[in-house]
Amino acid sequence: MSDQPVDTGDTWRWVDRLTESRRRRLVRRPDGGQSTVEHVDLPSLLEQLAEAQASTNSGGGRGKSSGGSRAPLDLTITSLLAEIETLTVEALIAYGDRPRYRERARYRQGRARVLGVRQLDLAASVRALAVTVVDTEDADLIDWWASRFCAWVLRAEEALDLDEDGSVDVVPVRGVPCPEPECGREHVLEDRDGETVRTPALAISFRDGQVLHVTCRHCGTGWWRGEGLNALADAMAATAALPSPAVADEVPSP
Repeated sequence: MSDQPVDTGDTWRWVDRLTESRRRRLVRRPDGGQSTVEHVDLPSLLEQLAEAQASTNSGGGRGKSSGGSRAPLDLTITSLLAEIETLTVEALIAYGDRPRYRERARYRQGRARVLGVRQLDLAASVRALAVTVVDTEDADLIDWWASRFCAWVLRAEEALDLDEDGSVDVVPVRGVPCPEPECGREHVLEDRDGETVRTPALAISFRDGQVLHVTCRHCGTGWWRGEGLNALADAMAATAALPSPAVADEVPSP
């Protein structure tokens, strides 16, 4: 093993983006008035994902179509949260640690007493996983998880429409149907300025020339690195140029 300390900066940078709130500087310029600077506290990405999911599940807010069907954004957020929860819990157990839980207060109707409900504390669990991984001092393992945390941040920002710097490019994939057996759609219908337009179902998201993931805009299925994206790339090779970053989806051994 090298005597040089393992660089864990990327790991904590992405974990902090996922789990911690941040302050955003806003400049307000009212018509004819003087500019004012305001700092707003924004919830963590995990909190924003949970709030967006709760909003759409309750039938209000964003992502609810007029026909009552779920929009792809709902499925994207639900799928991403499920992936983060599943992989985080599995990894903690595999590495000899445990998921973190919190007691959630809940009132029983007609009674004053409070019932404690155990609920997964996803942010605390993700941070515990980062600590466990960093403590191994295994450079390859730390790098693998830094890439995974980065992937979750970028996917969360895109799902929440937080691409503030406009650095994510979305390219439609023409002539290739969704490979999901229950979908198979090649096109979706979108409303653009009051006009219904038929567009490709599959879309590739790029940042700085690198593939983030591929999404079906009909069923909401996404492919992020690993074998799933590699298999999809093979199917699309005749119609689209798609880099194939190979990162396994299973939890690596420490």
